[in-house]
Amino acid sequence: METWNQLSDEEIKIGFVASCIECAAERLGCQNDEMLDRMEKVGLIDKYIYPHYEALHTEDRNNLTDNIIETLNRWETIQEMKKSEGKSENKENCEYNG
Repeated sequence: METWNQLSDEEIKIGFVASCIECAAERLGCQNDEMLDRMEKVGLIDKYIYPHYEALHTEDRNNLTDNIIETLNRWETIQEMKKSEGKSENKENCEYNG
């Protein structure tokens, strides 16, 4: 007789996150580990995909992938803008005012 193990909610969510990474990577033509790195740099998994699992997992796969990529691109742009602002602020602070 076969026995089936029930997946925990945590395992199901982790599988969902993995599928988001795989679908976005495939759509953009990059490796899964590259996509994971991009998502981790902006906190997309911990701050968006994982916490919003309940809403996201009900979306159509194509729409979800579009949503994930659009959000990733937006968050990367925001992060770059913040870095640029920080550099110009640091430059001003380091100028000699003698």
